[in-house]
Amino acid sequence: MAMTITEFLEARQMTVNAFSRLLGCHQPDLTRWAKGTRPVPAHWCVAIEQKTDGAVTRKELRPHDYAQIWPELAA
Repeated sequence: MAMTITEFLEARQMTVNAFSRLLGCHQPDLTRWAKGTRPVPAHWCVAIEQKTDGAVTRKELRPHDYAQIWPELAA
């Protein structure tokens, strides 16, 4: 089962700041994505899925429109 960003960070005992540095994104953006106050932009979803080794998936990050963005995941 896929994890949320927050679940991933807790499981890895990683801070938002450390993960944002790993991704190369701004820490406030990652905080908003983790809290769900802003949707994760599609290009960051791919990076997050890769950097978490698939623990946090594009489907989890964009559950309502992942099939339109990544049709290969809809199958």
